[in-house]
Amino acid sequence: MKKINYFKIQEMLDAGYSWEEIRSKGFTDSDRKYYYGWRAAWDMFDKKLSDDHVAEREQNLRLQRKLLSYERSINNEQIRDIALNQSLSAQMLEELRKGGKTYKLGKPKKRTSKENASWVVTTSDAHFNGDEKLFKEVLEKTRDRIKEFVEKNAINSIYLVEMGDLIEGAGNLRPSQAQAVRSGMIPQIIKATQMYGEFLKEVSQFVNVKFVVVTSSNHTQLRLMGSKQNELVEEDLMLTFASYIKGVFPDLEVIAKKEPELNIHGFNCKFVHGHTIKKNNFENELAKLSNFNNRLIDFMFLGHYHHYREIDISGSVSQNGVPYDKKVFLVPSLDQGQSTFEKDLRVSSVPGIAVFKITNKGATGQKLHIVTEEYCNENDE
Repeated sequence: MKKINYFKIQEMLDAGYSWEEIRSKGFTDSDRKYYYGWRAAWDMFDKKLSDDHVAEREQNLRLQRKLLSYERSINNEQIRDIALNQSLSAQMLEELRKGGKTYKLGKPKKRTSKENASWVVTTSDAHFNGDEKLFKEVLEKTRDRIKEFVEKNAINSIYLVEMGDLIEGAGNLRPSQAQAVRSGMIPQIIKATQMYGEFLKEVSQFVNVKFVVVTSSNHTQLRLMGSKQNELVEEDLMLTFASYIKGVFPDLEVIAKKEPELNIHGFNCKFVHGHTIKKNNFENELAKLSNFNNRLIDFMFLGHYHHYREIDISGSVSQNGVPYDKKVFLVPSLDQGQSTFEKDLRVSSVPGIAVFKITNKGATGQKLHIVTEEYCNENDE
C-alpha cells in the first residue's frame, strides 16, 4: 500500500496551494480522500487532548484555591499562637527576672591536656514536676559528676547542651505521669529555669562553658485546647528558658535553636530533642536532615528516648583524609521516676548524662549515671 505523507499535504494547503497544484506534486484524488479522513480523525483527537488539558487546568486551579484557603487558615492560627506564646513568655520572663540578678561566670584554672579534643556534655529529659528537693539533688549530682570528669581528663572547656523536656508539663500525659505532677506548667518552668541557672553558674566555676539549648521538645510545648502533640513545635517553653539564661548570664555564649547545628572539631553536629524523629529509622532521618540543610551531618544527638545508645550509620573520610564513622547518639535522661508504661515495657534505662569526645578521628561517647536515693528506692526489686 502506498505511504501517503499527510503532513506534506497539510503544509501545502496551509501555504495556500490548490488541489490542482498539489496533484502536480505527485498526489492523486485517492490521496485527497485519504487525507480528509486522516484530518477528521486528527481534529477529533486534538479536541479530546484540548478538552483533557482544560479539565486538568480547572482541577489544578481548584486545588490551588483550596491550598490557598488552607494556607490562609494556617497563617491566621500561627499569628494567634505566636501572640499567645509571646504574651506568656513575656509574663514568665518578667516573673523570672523580678530579682534583677545576673550571674558572673567563673574563672576556671587552666589544665594541661595531653590530647587535642573537643568535649560535649548533654543534659536531657529532667521532667521536673515541681519536686524541688529531688531536682536540687539531681542538679547537684550532675554538677559533681561533670566536675569529677573534667578534672580527671584535664578538660578546659565543654559544650553543655540542654536537650529539652526540662519539665514534665501538663498536657497529654499518661495517668501515672499526671499523678506525679506537683505543680502547673508555668510554675514548673519558672522554678526549673531558676534552679538550672544556679547549676550553670556552679559548673562555670570549674570549666569554661559554651551553652547550647534545643528549644523544641514535646513536654514543654504550649498547646492550645484541642491541638495535638507536635502541632505547634515552634511554641515552646524552652524558648523562655533560653531567654532567661541569656539575660542572667550576659557573658555566657548561648546558642538556642530548635535544632542547633554546630561545627565541632571540624565535624557537623546536629542536636534535636527527638520527638519528631521516627524511631528505628535514624539512618534515613540523618540523610533527610543532611539533604534538607544541603550539607552533611556527621553526628546527630537525640534526647527523648531516655536511653544511651551509639549507632554507627556509615563510614566516611574527613577533609584531612582520616576515616571515621557517621553516628547517631541517643542521650540518657535525668528523670528519676518511671511511669508504669516505661516499667512494664522496660523502655527506660538508668538516669544520667552523656559525655562525648570529638577528635579528628570522629566521636565517641559514654554515659555517666546520675542516681538519687528516690530512684534506687523505686527500682529496688
